Amino acid sequence: MVSDILLFVGEANLALAAAVLLVLALRRPVRKVFGARNAYALWLIVPLSILALLIPARTIVLPAPSTVSSTAAISPSPSSAPSSVTAPKSPQPAPLPAIPVGEITLGLWLIVAFGGLILQVERQRRFVRSLGALSRTGEDRLLRAEKPGVGPAVIGAVAPCVVLPADFDRQYTPEEQALILAHERNHLAVGDAQINAVVTGLQCLFWFNPFVHLGAATLRIDQEIACDAAVLARHPKTRRAYGEAMLKTQLAACAPPLGCHWPASANKQLKERFTMLTHHQTDRRRHLAGAVAVAVLGLSTAAAAWATQPARTVQQTPEEARRAVARHLGRPLYDAVDRKDLQTVRELIALGANPNYIARGDGSPLIEAARNGQADVVRALLAAGADPNLAVRGDGNPLIQASRVGRLDIVQALVARGADVESFVPGDETPLIGAALQGELAVVKYLVERGADVNRAVEANPGEMRSPLGMARKNGHASVVNYLKSRGARD
Repeated sequence: MVSDILLFVGEANLALAAAVLLVLALRRPVRKVFGARNAYALWLIVPLSILALLIPARTIVLPAPSTVSSTAAISPSPSSAPSSVTAPKSPQPAPLPAIPVGEITLGLWLIVAFGGLILQVERQRRFVRSLGALSRTGEDRLLRAEKPGVGPAVIGAVAPCVVLPADFDRQYTPEEQALILAHERNHLAVGDAQINAVVTGLQCLFWFNPFVHLGAATLRIDQEIACDAAVLARHPKTRRAYGEAMLKTQLAACAPPLGCHWPASANKQLKERFTMLTHHQTDRRRHLAGAVAVAVLGLSTAAAAWATQPARTVQQTPEEARRAVARHLGRPLYDAVDRKDLQTVRELIALGANPNYIARGDGSPLIEAARNGQADVVRALLAAGADPNLAVRGDGNPLIQASRVGRLDIVQALVARGADVESFVPGDETPLIGAALQGELAVVKYLVERGADVNRAVEANPGEMRSPLGMARKNGHASVVNYLKSRGARD
């Protein structure tokens, strides 16, 4: 178990590093050709490459090595045994206990990951504390900070909110205020706060991988640029006012782990934001083409990450292989019975199909054969080991179905193989009740002669009891009624 976890962590780190490098190489060309939002969407490649590793790798089934005892081959024969008494063996030193390297490695990794999580929580607490007391503004998910300076920003992950600085109304013009609110609300609408929370979790989990931290920092830049592009797409004539609002915004020393804010550490990348403002395009066809290209690239990368996993080898004994074949051929066997294809039924049985396969909602092959009156198929299934008493709720059992359709030959074959004439399946009653309901006198006589109780009544539905005599009388089968009475059936 520990080795499996460490193996997955190693594979995930390699896939993650490769995905981050791929995005870093493509983000600027994609932004230039297909727009900032498609460049931001490129980061989906990273989680997809990790999730692809959760899909089981290819499995290669190998025969298990034969367990042939070699004792006789290596032990000397009595005639060749030395006659002298062997000298006593010198005591061997006790082996040193093995060091659980895997458990120690896993423990250290988890301890540091937990420490990283605590550090991120402390960063979030400090950022929120720097805002001072937060007060509601009357608008949904919009708060105002007690202190001026930092912000506007989105904070939180489960229920993120927009926080405005205390001097928001004085620092920005009405047009700039509207653009800033549109920017922050776009973060809320597309789930950027939740994305950043996932990224923070990956940083804690893969704390030793430098590409994770590089990718997280770059993702935040692409996130803000994509948000800028979304706002400008709705307000294309406000580039100047939008740029002035960006210059007025005071930056936090470090962006909150749970939220959205441009950190001061990314000042060198501000040029990218202003370049996007200058060259922003709203070509819808180009944007859609980029979305398709990013989706194809993401799925291709995920497929490549999955394909790089080493194939998993499984050793099977002949008996395990036989059971696996039986499971996979069960449904085809049922379908062949349903088609009344005796030849295919025999071929599938010869290949090892499970004759007791249960098709949910349809019963078993033997139940279906009895229901369709296929005597040859019933005999072939019984010879292959089909259970004559296997019952499926809603489909009865083979004897109940054969009794209902009046196939005395199938009833006889099932009873000869051990079918219980007194079997009861809720909702399908008993074989004798089924035969009496349909007026199958020959089957009724056979079942009674084999020990079926003519007076046995069972609950068919809540509050409704059924008996052989009652069902024969209800459906007007006088000959069955008379026979049952002659055998002691009571009203």
